[in-house]
Parts: sequence; structure tokens; C-alpha cells
Amino acid sequence: MTGARPALSRLRHLPVHRLKVDYSFVRDIGRDADDETITRGVIALGRSLGLEVVAEGVERQEQVDFLLQEGCLIAQGYLFDAPLAPDALFRFWSGARPGQRPKRST
Repeated sequence: MTGARPALSRLRHLPVHRLKVDYSFVRDIGRDADDETITRGVIALGRSLGLEVVAEGVERQEQVDFLLQEGCLIAQGYLFDAPLAPDALFRFWSGARPGQRPKRST
């Protein structure tokens, strides 16, 4: 294929602002050196491109410690809270208590 560019070279041209580290790599941090190496590489790639890096599936403090050490400052997972249904998330963000209707801004 003449003139084709490797897929990773296109990354810098995409309108991407955030890069997620998949749960399948985060899951075995502290247990699998290969997953740690891959996670470290994804974080480094994201940071070098100026992207926000988010780790998903964080369930243990050991994972948080590793991610912070590598420069990943945003994470999501059961360690922090269970997923919220859309209406519960809306209530959480609006400050309404369970059973209360959220305040509407005018």
C-alpha cells in the first residue's frame, strides 16, 4: 500500500483531548509487570501528546498509587464509587437529596 501511514501517526491529527487506559491493563497493576509496562507506556504517550489521561476500572489503592506515580491524575472505578444512573448523577450534580427534585437554574 503506497503512501499509507501507520495508524499511530494519525493520532496527532485527531481532535482528541483525552486518552483512557483500559480496565484490562489497570486490573492487574501490582500483579503483572507486562500490564504495568503497557499502562506506563499509554500514560507516557498521552502526556507527551498533551492529552488528559484517564484510568478506568480502579478498584485498589495499589492501583491509585501506581497511576499517580506515573502521572495519571484522573481515574474512575469502584474504589471511588459505583456507577450512577443518569437521574442519580443529575441529582448528585445539582445538590438535590434523594426524593427531591433538582433545583432549576433560571
